Amino acid sequence: MTIRKLMKFPVHHPCTMILVANLIWGASAPITKITLVEISPSTFLFLRMFMGTIILLPFAWAYRVKMTMHEQLFIFLSGFFGVFLNIILFYGGMPAIPSINAPMIGAIGPLFL
Repeated sequence: MTIRKLMKFPVHHPCTMILVANLIWGASAPITKITLVEISPSTFLFLRMFMGTIILLPFAWAYRVKMTMHEQLFIFLSGFFGVFLNIILFYGGMPAIPSINAPMIGAIGPLFL
């Protein structure tokens, strides 16, 4: 199917997809704030990353790509500083802010990166 044919369906329209993504991400901040009251941020992050790894691992194994050691190091460092460090700082500060501000801070995060 071509892009033009897909865009005729409202579900496949880019604006609809952005709206759905914003609804999901906007709803995740209050749920995360409630969760962080019950468990520590490090435990929450570990469980979140572990479940994501379990879900994505079959896809990674299906599409193996040969990479040099330099490329693997670059991907690891990018993931560490761009994702891991960002998430630890975000969820470490989440208990200290009102839940209404959490989605705004989450939305501004990519601009700072």
